[in-house]
Amino acid sequence: MTRFGLLVPHFGLEADQDLLVEGARLAERHGFDSLWVRDHLVFHPHGMEGTDRTFVEPFITLTFLAGVTDKIGLGAATIIPFRHPILMAYSVASMSWITRRTFALGIAAGMDLMLLVQMVYAILDDRRDRKVLRAAEATLTASREKAAA
Repeated sequence: MTRFGLLVPHFGLEADQDLLVEGARLAERHGFDSLWVRDHLVFHPHGMEGTDRTFVEPFITLTFLAGVTDKIGLGAATIIPFRHPILMAYSVASMSWITRRTFALGIAAGMDLMLLVQMVYAILDDRRDRKVLRAAEATLTASREKAAA
């Protein structure tokens, strides 16, 4: 069975509470199956999204929209794994429970893997962990060079 979801504008100029509510209710009325969000470490709008760098946290956005709709499903297209895994699991399970909705969760590194590696470098202090990350960074660089060749 084909299902249809809608990426809600929780970023940029359209990241407005009233517009989000109106759009979510309209999507539910018109038979969409789910509302979706995306994640960013640092939000840089694509050309068609203008220049407004507003970005509302994905789990907060979905919980808010669940409170103003009746039954539409919830989903995250790509959650970047910079949150602690236990906290992320706790947040997702709590959101699913409190909203009484199923939740589709996609986890990926995002478009800029080097930004993710740099963010992890900034968090870690242990030299052993940094060596592991340097090895991962070297592997990533080699795989990108191989793909480009």
